[in-house]
Amino acid sequence: MDEHIKKKVRAILLMIAAVFVIYNIIWFIYVYKVYSPFVDALGKDRYAQVDGYEYYVAIPNYLSFTGNLTAGESNKNRDIYNETSVSLIIWPRFDGTYKVHARVETPKVKEDEFSSSSAIYGFDLNGDLKPDLSDKDYNEHKEFFDENYEKIEDVLAKAQSTFNIDLK
Repeated sequence: MDEHIKKKVRAILLMIAAVFVIYNIIWFIYVYKVYSPFVDALGKDRYAQVDGYEYYVAIPNYLSFTGNLTAGESNKNRDIYNETSVSLIIWPRFDGTYKVHARVETPKVKEDEFSSSSAIYGFDLNGDLKPDLSDKDYNEHKEFFDENYEKIEDVLAKAQSTFNIDLK
């Protein structure tokens, strides 16, 4: 092989390796900077159950920037066959803001001795932490969501306090 071609191939491989190393460094710094405070708030298990609420930190997988925080009512201290439950998924963004998705689960219906079912409806919250009126799911189930919005506000307050964040 021509010496000139060998140099070009080496230069290209070196450039690819450098880009990969830089990407790894950026990923590590981002994950550490963004998710360390949340892990510190919950402990090394990244999970906590406090006062009837459950919290979890999902750190991004290797070389992914998508992780999330979850907060919701625990099933341990409520009647799952008669009460709705609310949970949130919170995605930290690069600019320091958060995307928030609310989920409302209907009471469970016992199917038989071994199984039960429920419906889970979800919708995005806007920057004011109100339902995004352009969200199709919200508009289809508006009454159900509105009936449960006070519970959503409670979970929002708990999440902000536990993770020490301002979602607005």
